[in-house]
Amino acid sequence: MEVSVSIHIPALNLVGTITIPLPNYWDVQRVDVYVGSIGKKSLKPFRNGSKLDINRFTKLQTSVKQTTASSPAFEPVHDLCSRICVLGLEKYPPQAMGEGTSGACLLRGPDGQPAGVFKPIESATTTCSQATCVRSGIETNGAPKRELAAFLIDRQDLRSAAGVPGTSLASFKHEAFGPVPKFGSLQEYVPNAQPAENFGPSKFSAPVVQRIAALDMRLLNTDRHGANMLAIPLDDGNHRLVPIDHGCVLPTNLEEIFFEWLNWPQLKQPIDPVLRESILTLSVDEQEKILRSVDIPEKAIVLSSIATKWLQAGVKAGASLYDIARGMCRDGDLLSPSPMELLIQRHKDSADLDSAIAVYFSK
Repeated sequence: MEVSVSIHIPALNLVGTITIPLPNYWDVQRVDVYVGSIGKKSLKPFRNGSKLDINRFTKLQTSVKQTTASSPAFEPVHDLCSRICVLGLEKYPPQAMGEGTSGACLLRGPDGQPAGVFKPIESATTTCSQATCVRSGIETNGAPKRELAAFLIDRQDLRSAAGVPGTSLASFKHEAFGPVPKFGSLQEYVPNAQPAENFGPSKFSAPVVQRIAALDMRLLNTDRHGANMLAIPLDDGNHRLVPIDHGCVLPTNLEEIFFEWLNWPQLKQPIDPVLRESILTLSVDEQEKILRSVDIPEKAIVLSSIATKWLQAGVKAGASLYDIARGMCRDGDLLSPSPMELLIQRHKDSADLDSAIAVYFSK
């Protein structure tokens, strides 16, 4: 049986270094995050027996750092998980996952333990497929690049990172996927987790909830609910939240923005000081570069920039995250434009819009 993977690795701009918990068959504890574009890389597994060969990975990482903007093609990605999963596919076939996982399938590492969640875009796949996002403003098959965009935006400033698991774009070839390789998003598997909807909001700390809220506002998430926030138990009885399933973020309109956390009490509490500082110092220009590197539609990029400026203006004015988010969302019938939409409609010039947003929060 032939098993292979094409991995796409972004380069050019180092935006952060993440320390992540890794299964015992991984050899690397730190992963550099890049934004940019290089040509498609078809890589053999970085393999030394059943383990990742750190020397081979280091050589690849060095070559990636030296790649220039003139490189052909445009297929950004990040993550060691791709290399691990392809080793596991030699022994363990993809496994369709249950309800609430957007047509995903589980990929295992060479020791049989869960390693990644893969969501191919082709609906004809025999094992699993990326469920189409049926939200207004999300194009067909646009989910994988949005999954990657959410990960990269979350890591733009690690002080405000909500903890989106490591995410890649990858093409896997395996008999379970049919005769041709399947392209989609690949995300690091989160162990020991349950959906947040199994718990009450009191189990989650304000800094954790507020970071997810800030990320969702910047991404204009149309699909944040209790099943796509994973709760991981902590020693103190609380739970850490991990946001997943970002195929329905970055819409080209504002008709269906939805945040399940909107009425959680943490949104009305004072904003965590570290998060507040991060929000106020975020670079909208850098955010736009990241999203363009992942080929997000320009209209969605513009709206995301406005949303980030809205968030920054609200935080600067001393508004709660609840009040800031409430101004981005339509009422329950989804028919009447939100306050943010109305300002966008009235102020076509970006400078005028920035001033109008500041005035809105000064009231």
